[in-house]
Amino acid sequence: MKQTTRWSPDTCGCMLEYEWDDAVPDSERTHTISKVVTKCPAHASTELSNVHFAQVLDENTTKNKAFEIVLSKAPALTPDNFRYSFDKNRKLVIDVADFNLKTADKTALLADLNTKLGTGKVSVK
Repeated sequence: MKQTTRWSPDTCGCMLEYEWDDAVPDSERTHTISKVVTKCPAHASTELSNVHFAQVLDENTTKNKAFEIVLSKAPALTPDNFRYSFDKNRKLVIDVADFNLKTADKTALLADLNTKLGTGKVSVK
């Protein structure tokens, strides 16, 4: 049966609705944008709803994967103290200042992020 979910990611102020079929197993399920409820300023110029959904989903997925990668290097990390932002080009910027990582550890972390998420998608400060 078709289901509709209203989703507001923690990476921007957009609110989107997408449809999915609960008869399809999770591993095979697809989500299809059905409505853009609100757009945040960062995504206001995105005209096509499927492009908007793909951008917002990619940013949120990237942030979630980055959290797991940083957690492997900074075990004291929690969702509450994971500080991140996006630059004007919507590149993820992760702030690891509170974890006292040595320069070599920061360099290794950035290399790991580039390898697993794509070169240039994330920066570390």
